Amino acid sequence: MSRNRKHTRRRPKANPRGVLTVSAGGFGFVQTAEGEYFIPASGLAGAFDGDLVEIAPLRAGASKGRRVADDDGDMTGRPAARVLSVVDRAHDTLVGRYEVAEPFGVVVPADPRIPYDVFTMRAESPEVPDGALVRVRIAQFPTRRSAATGFVEEVLADTSDAPGAGIDLIVGRHKLETVFSEGALADASAATLDAEGALAAGYRDLRDRFTFTIDPADAKDFDDALSLDYLEEEGLWRLGVHIADVSHYVPWGSSVDLDARRRATSVYLTDRVIPMLPPALSDELCSLAPGAERRSMTADLFLNDEGELVRFSLYPALIRSDARLSYSEADDILIDYKAAIAAGGDIAWRLVECSRLARAREAARARAGGIDFATTEAKV
Repeated sequence: MSRNRKHTRRRPKANPRGVLTVSAGGFGFVQTAEGEYFIPASGLAGAFDGDLVEIAPLRAGASKGRRVADDDGDMTGRPAARVLSVVDRAHDTLVGRYEVAEPFGVVVPADPRIPYDVFTMRAESPEVPDGALVRVRIAQFPTRRSAATGFVEEVLADTSDAPGAGIDLIVGRHKLETVFSEGALADASAATLDAEGALAAGYRDLRDRFTFTIDPADAKDFDDALSLDYLEEEGLWRLGVHIADVSHYVPWGSSVDLDARRRATSVYLTDRVIPMLPPALSDELCSLAPGAERRSMTADLFLNDEGELVRFSLYPALIRSDARLSYSEADDILIDYKAAIAAGGDIAWRLVECSRLARAREAARARAGGIDFATTEAKV
């Protein structure tokens, strides 16, 4: 008797995948589970830096002896491969210099790691000047047989060497949103303080408590404030930390909320700030400006003279900041604190006591094993 044998076909081995890193020289590398591969410029197949790609290793003879220079100058041999396909694109827009070449407008990417020009139809954006810095949205990615095409989405600067164009380039390259949606702007414009409504809803009235802010001299908004009072009957310091109640103005699922989620944070650049919230909120209702009534989330910390926390209380409050200090102004008071206190006023003695309590807290933290990770802040 003969016995039938079942034969199973072996599944072909999947091609390696990884994220493509392209160098300024035009060649690239792909780190995969099987190791790192070198991708010659001729093997990119229209893939951009940052794309997730599927690659095909080249036969041993094709990669034998191939050696390339890393960014650190080391010469390292790697097996070579070519891009078979792009699994996931990292870019849907690019920033670059717009060059008129009738009937086209050609966008030359500012990022040297993307060696593909994007062709647009000049007739679709005739107002864009030659040499402008633009953001282009890609409609068709390049292939071995065709160029990349797209359309101009935004003019960032009239010339690529205009003052501030470098910052515009950073904004465009990182796809930072500079315009709020109409819904978010409407939400922000419709927002009001409503002090009486706040008090009726349970906010405590702290408008008679002396409160002040300390921020950089060039700060555009003021997110937090301090207050300090000595409670004679308890022998305790009441340190108030007041944070702008942003959540009141950003209802869940609202347009301003959805815009803020995409932005995630405000971005501080050398010559501008791109806020997370529309200016009607970030610069107005959510900024603890001197003399302005504002909603806050308040933490009252009750400390003894040694800086030990005895108890605390958390609650929403209505406050009015009395003064704004810059860091340098606060330093001047602390350096010559005797003269500042002798001059009278409500700020000097409070600031001096805040500094003393802060030093006591720092010493207690160090005794408990805390590590100081303070670094020097760089300012351009």
